[in-house]
Order: sequence, then structure tokens, then C-alpha cells
Amino acid sequence: MKFISIIKIFVYLSYIVSFLSFLFLFYSNFLGVKNYFSQDLGFDTKIFYFVSAILFFLGFITYRRNNLWQKFLFFFVQFLRKHTNKLQKIQKNKTILVLFVLFFFVLFYTCLSLLRYNSFQTHVFDFGLEHQVVHFTSKGEFFYSSIEVDNYLGDHISFLILPLSLIYKIFPSVITIFFVQSLMLSIAAYGIYLISIHVLRRFYISFVISLMYLLFLGNSGLVLFDYHPVALGLPFLVFGTLFFIKKNYNLGILLLIIAALAKEEIGLYLFSISLYHFIIDRLIYKKFNLKLILSAILGIGYSFFALGILIPYFRDGMSSDTLERYSYLGTSITSIIQNTFVDPFQTLKLILNHIYTNSYIYLLILFLPVMYLSFIRIDILMLGAPFFIMNILSTHHGQYSGINQYDSVTSLVIFVSLIYSIKSLKNLKIKFIQILPILLLSFASSLIFHKINLTILFYRDYSKEIQFIDDFKKTVEPEQVKIVTTGPVGSRFGDVKYLYYLEEQFLHRIKDVDYLIVDQIWSNFEKQDLVKNLVEKYNLEIYKKIPLIKIYAKKDKNIDQ
Repeated sequence: MKFISIIKIFVYLSYIVSFLSFLFLFYSNFLGVKNYFSQDLGFDTKIFYFVSAILFFLGFITYRRNNLWQKFLFFFVQFLRKHTNKLQKIQKNKTILVLFVLFFFVLFYTCLSLLRYNSFQTHVFDFGLEHQVVHFTSKGEFFYSSIEVDNYLGDHISFLILPLSLIYKIFPSVITIFFVQSLMLSIAAYGIYLISIHVLRRFYISFVISLMYLLFLGNSGLVLFDYHPVALGLPFLVFGTLFFIKKNYNLGILLLIIAALAKEEIGLYLFSISLYHFIIDRLIYKKFNLKLILSAILGIGYSFFALGILIPYFRDGMSSDTLERYSYLGTSITSIIQNTFVDPFQTLKLILNHIYTNSYIYLLILFLPVMYLSFIRIDILMLGAPFFIMNILSTHHGQYSGINQYDSVTSLVIFVSLIYSIKSLKNLKIKFIQILPILLLSFASSLIFHKINLTILFYRDYSKEIQFIDDFKKTVEPEQVKIVTTGPVGSRFGDVKYLYYLEEQFLHRIKDVDYLIVDQIWSNFEKQDLVKNLVEKYNLEIYKKIPLIKIYAKKDKNIDQ
């Protein structure tokens, strides 16, 4: 058998396996066979997807010019170009095309976020908490919170909440929060497009890469998993990186300082990118740029100051709960560093055991949509090393799932390294048609692994439950009443000042209860003991109820069942 025949078999096998894996994922999400909200994907399934991706990638690079799939796509695109005058007109103004698509994604993600909110797939922890902070900050009670800490700065140092609160004051609605968050992601995607244009100088590749960034697990998971202030820093992160690439360090440093105001650890990215460019300038251009050294010190200093001093100050002296996720390595930043130097082998053993039992699959999932191409420029990936390490070593599942709000920086680094990896390929004559399979896989993996999850498009009608909650809220004073809720229903009470979460670790926050609201939208059967204890302690009884929601109130309330 000739070598080319072996390649043909290999390539066709790669497409068959990829197609079968996509079919299974599509089937499982549409019919709810395995829903990510209730059950993680099993090890064997993930390995199957990983092998499929490797086959797809190898088949793509070894036989991309001569197989039927490529020819079909080529003729399909040629047909569109010849017979669609509108497409030809749009392509003449490429900026309009890019901005139109990006704005479409703003509306798309805003609508999906609202759909999740109205189908009770948001949660009091985090959306109810985050909405409460924005709502009361807009009223002048800066960073007020009741669920976890008294002041939100005791949870995260996120000063960019302030400008969002100003917008919310003008348009006081959850839609405002969802829209602004989606807008920030799309602006960041435009920044990725500009980085790609600057490096590759090819429109179609840059356009597709910006779409991939919008669909990327860490980004779409960020904007669809409730709301998180780190999203407000995305444009500053991306454009700050762009100006670093263009050697405009002054503007780059300024933008990354603003980005660091979105979340405390982002200062570490200012540290890593400043250090990287200092080394490059020193080795290649023989320059000693003191400005970069100072910005690196500023970045790491700010993050350590925020984690070690600011958060404990606003948390009544207690350490950040972020550090608690690494308690198996030490009780504080100092003790972790000390344990590492005193007994490095024991520390290494603990780390390897954690990775083996928990986060081993993290990098496989995270790099799947870019087909692992980013590893070609592993030096650029090192810019995100602090964040990869933090996520891998954390005991919190969300950090190493690759689908939540913890990958804003790693997503940026992955795409910047992807852009430079494409540039590094010997044959740069890559046409739009050759990128389409990667875009399709990126889209498929985004549908599969997280909150774009197609099941939400077929959610049941919760209008009765929403109306029930809205009617109840009209009967209470939101700044006086004390409400304890379970997760999903609690996400609709962000405008209540004394809102508490029915969870063991937060019970100490409850001083009194006017109403206890329990839902069965998600399973809360394990909380029956907590409900029973609160009912007995505060002399509660059922006040109102519908099949999925019960409201308990003090016994002196009027009973209306």
C-alpha cells in the first residue's frame, strides 16, 4: 500500500471519528442524556473527545488540500461568492462585517443570559450576590453585600463595579448587567481581531480567530455563568496586550492597570507580560527598560497586597476564601512558600496527587477548541503561567473545569499564542476555507462543554413561577425584609438588602428571618434538615406555595395557601 493511501485512510478516519463524537455530543445535549448541570462528563468520554481532536488535527495538517471535505467547502464558498451580491458588498468593507458580527454576539449572549435567568439556571451564588452589589452600589451603598461578607471587597477587589453601577442607576435591570457583560466580551474579541491583523495581516484568519475567541469555553462560559466583574476588565486586558505587542508600553501598562481593577489576581498578568517584554527587549534589542521592571513589580505587588491585606481588611481579619482553595499546601501565601522550600518533595507529592485525582483533564478541555496549536509558541503561553497554575492547583472544581469565569486571562494568552503559532508555521498560505474545520470544532466544543448547552433552548415554561415571585416581591419592602432562599429562586432577589443563602457555610450570616423561600427547581432535598431547623428556630410556617416553590413566613402572617 502506498504511503499516500495510508494518509487517505488516516484522514478519512479522523473525520469519521470527529463526526461521530460531534453526533454523540449533539445527541446528549439535545435529549438531555447527560447534562453538564447535573453530571460531569466521564473520563472515558473525555479521552474519546481528546483522541478525536488529535485525529482531526493530524488529518487536517497532513491531507488538507486533496480530500473531499475541503473541496466541498471550497465550492460552497465559491458559490456564495458568485451568487450573493450582498456578501460581496459586505466584504468590501471588512470593518463593518466584523463589527456587525460582534454586535450580533452581544445580542446573542445577552438573550441567552436572560433565557438562563428566566429558566432559573442562574443562582443566588453568584448572580444574586453580584446583582445585589451592583444594585446597592448604584444607590450609594458602595460594595454592600449580605450573603457572604458585609463588604464585597472582602470577597474580591473589583473596583470596576463602580462604572457599571452608574449605568445600572440609569437602566436598573438585570438586562443591563447581561448586556454590558456581553458587550465587554465582544469589544475584547475585536481586540483579538486587531492583534491577529497586526501579526498575521490576513483578514479571514483574523476574523475567524475573533469568532473562535467569542465561542471559546472560558469566555462564553464567563458571560453565561451568571455575571462576574472580571468580564468588565476583558477589553482592557486585550487592548493592553495589543499595545504591548506594538511596543507602546505606556498605554499598555495603563490599560492593564485598569484591567487589574476588575479582579485582584489580574495584576499577575501585568507582572508576567512586563517581565516577558523586558527579557525580549534585553536579549534582542539590548535595551534595559526600567519602566517594564517597575510595572512588573507594580503588578505582582498589587495582587499580593489585595490578597494579603485588602481582602482580609474588608473580611474582618479573615484570609481570602481564594487562599482556602490551596489549604492543602499551606494556610497562607507565606506558609505555602515556606512549605515549598522546607519540604519541596512533600509539596510536589501533594500537587501531583491533586492533579491526578482532580484537574488532570483541565488543559485537554481548555485547548481543544484551538486544536492544541497554541503549544507551538509555548513561550507566549508562559504569560498565563500564574493563572494556569492557580487553576490546576485549586481544590475548587470551577477553577479547573475550563468552563467558568476563571479563564479570562488564560483565554487571552491561548489566543495570542495561537496567532503567533500560525505565524510560525512554515507555510502561511492558509485560506479561510482551511480554517473552517477548526471554527466548526470550536463551535461544537462550546456547545458541548458548558452553558451554551442546547437544553436551555427547550426549557420548560416558568412564567407561573416568575409571576408568583414577582407578586410576592410587590408585597414586601426590599430594603427592610429579611429573606433566606435556596439557589435558583434566590437569583431573582438581588434587589433585596437582607438576602441570605440557605447553605451550611453561610448560616452564620442569618440573624433573623421574615421569609424562607425554598424551591425544587433544582434538587434541594439535601437541604430539608436546614429548612426544618430554620422553621423551628424562627417559628415559621407555609405562607404561600405553588408546586415548585414554597414560601415560609412568621406565624403572625396571614395564611394564604
